Amino acid sequence: MSGVARISEDYLPNEPTFQALHVATVAFNSLLLGEIVVPDRDVFFTDHYTADFHGAARALGGCAVYVSDKLGKHNFNVLKKLVLPDGSILRARHAGRPTRDCLVTDPVADAKGLLNIWNMNKLTGVVGIFNCQRAGKWPPTPGAQYLQPDPGSPPFIIPGCISPLDVDLLEEVVDESCNDIVQFIDSIQVSVICLVNMVFLLTEKSISSSQGQKSRFFFFFFLGQDLFYESQ
Repeated sequence: MSGVARISEDYLPNEPTFQALHVATVAFNSLLLGEIVVPDRDVFFTDHYTADFHGAARALGGCAVYVSDKLGKHNFNVLKKLVLPDGSILRARHAGRPTRDCLVTDPVADAKGLLNIWNMNKLTGVVGIFNCQRAGKWPPTPGAQYLQPDPGSPPFIIPGCISPLDVDLLEEVVDESCNDIVQFIDSIQVSVICLVNMVFLLTEKSISSSQGQKSRFFFFFFLGQDLFYESQ
């Protein structure tokens, strides 16, 4: 007997509409199933164009990390970000779940919101911001076409916000001297082009995407009143 169970559809590398949809589906299914089992997100290919995207979701998901690469088709740059030299992983404490502000939105098809997933480790809380827009609809429609945005069209901007309060269990790693968590909310602008969004630039007053660098996801780490971040 095992406490691990699949909580998503299969990983489908040849179906472009399923890449971000897979990440979003597991996050929402984890709201219920994450209380019952250790979630299994299925395999992924490290040489796929969405490998970093899927890898980040698994790093945040509190799940096992395993791949089904063809022989000689490994991307070790992706693997080294997920696995320690001895083959172990730094698994998060819980199943990665959507933040509360995402629960009444459709971060896959409404063209309005981002998918924010939170989790905890021994020292910090973390929120991952994923751009899943324009990835199709759920349930999937047979024969549905994946429409690429017009290259000449202006970037599609989605506003958002981030706060330590998005990490529901942050008090687990906040000592008594840091009980008064200061809410950190600033503007986030993300360019939605397929699975690509702009890097967030952290300044004293705002987080913006004004520099034109590209990223599919973004992580914020919270420890007490301290904040640091990483993009990919």
